[in-house]
Amino acid sequence: GQTYIKPADGLYGTPRFDEEQLRWFGMTKEEWQKTDYLNGGKESIQPSPQQQMMASLMKTNADLQRQVKLQATVNATMMKSIAELKSEAK
Repeated sequence: GQTYIKPADGLYGTPRFDEEQLRWFGMTKEEWQKTDYLNGGKESIQPSPQQQMMASLMKTNADLQRQVKLQATVNATMMKSIAELKSEAK
């Protein structure tokens, strides 16, 4: 199922290609909004639950990366202190 015919701009939903007519079909934005069951048929300016979850995961990931860098600094400082103590003990 491949075609070199580009879908027209402004198709919403799941566009379909008619091989006999060599044409793409889909919904207009208004039709799609009426059938948008996740949003009760209304245009939403709020992020979807999936987008909210992704944002939360991205924030958690960034926090964990920050903690890893901080821990690496602590480890390096401790290693340096241990090396200094060993050299002083000799």
